[in-house]
Amino acid sequence: MTPTMTRPLRLQTHRGDAALELIEQTGFRHAWRSLHQACPWSTAFQDAPFAGTWYRAYRARFAPVVVAGWTDATLTGLFLLAVSHDGTTLCHVGAQQAEYQVWLSTDERFAGAALDALAAEFPGRRLQLLFVPPRAPFTPPDRWRTRCFRRPIPAPFLATNPADTVRESMRKKANKSKLNRLTRRGKLTFERVDDGAAFAALLDQIAPLFELRQGAAHAALPFREDPLKKSFYLALQRETDLLHVTALRVDDELVAAHIGVRSRNTVLVGMPAQSPRYTRHSAGKLLFYELALLLEQEGVDALDLTPGGEYKDRFATHFEEANTLTIVFSRAGAWRHRQQRRLIDAAKRHGVSTDAVKRAIRAVLHTVAHLRPATLPLRVARRLKRAAWDDVELRIYRFPCGAPVTQLETVPMARDRFDDLICYAPAEGWQPTADAFLKSATERLENGEHCYTRVENGVLAHHGWLVDRTENTFMDEVHQAWTLPRGAAVVYGFYTHPRFRGRGMYASSLARMIRDATAIPGLGDIYIGVRADNGSSRRVIEKLGFVYERSFYERRRFRSVRRWSTSAGDGSDA
Repeated sequence: MTPTMTRPLRLQTHRGDAALELIEQTGFRHAWRSLHQACPWSTAFQDAPFAGTWYRAYRARFAPVVVAGWTDATLTGLFLLAVSHDGTTLCHVGAQQAEYQVWLSTDERFAGAALDALAAEFPGRRLQLLFVPPRAPFTPPDRWRTRCFRRPIPAPFLATNPADTVRESMRKKANKSKLNRLTRRGKLTFERVDDGAAFAALLDQIAPLFELRQGAAHAALPFREDPLKKSFYLALQRETDLLHVTALRVDDELVAAHIGVRSRNTVLVGMPAQSPRYTRHSAGKLLFYELALLLEQEGVDALDLTPGGEYKDRFATHFEEANTLTIVFSRAGAWRHRQQRRLIDAAKRHGVSTDAVKRAIRAVLHTVAHLRPATLPLRVARRLKRAAWDDVELRIYRFPCGAPVTQLETVPMARDRFDDLICYAPAEGWQPTADAFLKSATERLENGEHCYTRVENGVLAHHGWLVDRTENTFMDEVHQAWTLPRGAAVVYGFYTHPRFRGRGMYASSLARMIRDATAIPGLGDIYIGVRADNGSSRRVIEKLGFVYERSFYERRRFRSVRRWSTSAGDGSDA
């Protein structure tokens, strides 16, 4: 037994203003720094600069909760938490902004005693730590064994001192080819961003790229859902030296960027962003390689890629073991959590990922939210009728190359404004969920398509898509493929939110697309498809100068399905 263990442990819990006053005291700060240095697993997220900045930035939403353990006059334990003002959320300081979450302690009694105090202070609550850093010691005392759920997860690292593996990767033919393709697009520059004004401008560019990726992958919009996030990062850059920020540009266009946090002699991956326009060029990968070489120059030992995200594993030179730790303060709540985990684990054994389960649940909730019981029988009858007996004609219109644009853009439209897409929310039951929409939008942008959008009052009022060069397309309406003339452009996927219809957005969007497409050298005719029974859309298309080209048909008669096409002026099968 260590000498510390022979002396009593005194525990103190501070909340709100009392906690803020405590962590600002000079004497406490010195004791905190000594404890942090004595815990080799500690990270920047348990240190004073990060914690103090976060507590101040999020004071409107969270009240600090500080559990301190003292042995005589020595600080031997510290757990930095926060509780939302409505009392529903208890979290580690930093919440989602803290990649590693853990307590500090040189006394093994502290963890159990702190959990006892928290259970008494917040009965019925739970605390989830994502992620407990590698090498953090924790063996729950017997009274907590059935209420602590720990799951190991790999923590990938990329060695940067030296960064020999990165240099070897950059010499590979595939990576050299991608780098050369990028340099042919313009002047390629990689820079470290330290200036406050430059960082603020960069953050405005990073946010929509980061949101687009998070929304597509996890149905999360970190900046949109957390209005304090941006001001927190600005404060962190202004008040501390923790941030390590880099950007990769082609000419003046941002193609990839990263906001990381310095922790001991590593940099932790925090907020990577990549323009979907440069996914094929692997701009994000090239930025990580350049970052690793920069860290080598700066004497940093490793880029801590942090747990979560399969793409990180491809960069790793070695792995350590981190953990997720869920602590449930009530025994009944622990039982419920155990059953939930069994269901998720059973799904994983059958090859179903946790994200897939969550997406399925969101899809069901979305359908239920838009379900109107009074119209359900009619909707079911219509679907059954279409499945058994239906006739569909898809009319193809062509805008001749060089023809004048007769329609003015009465409602201004934005082109490739990624943050507009983040404003999407399904307005009708048949529309996709937000994450499914963003996933599809991201894939289209990665394929070189262009989005045209209009946002009003924070709502995506209209969107449509332009493919400026394509030779093959598949028409879902009639389940047929079509080979287009060489150099043709296609416009499709138009939708106007019900609240904003009747204002000419569809016509304005089409007019802007035509003007943009006709300005591209060597581009041919522009094509659009519309169902024959959509009279209002056909009138807009024809008014703009599109001419009817051909039709594709699908006829269903129970199990018999017939598909064919005809050209304009030709009544026979093509």
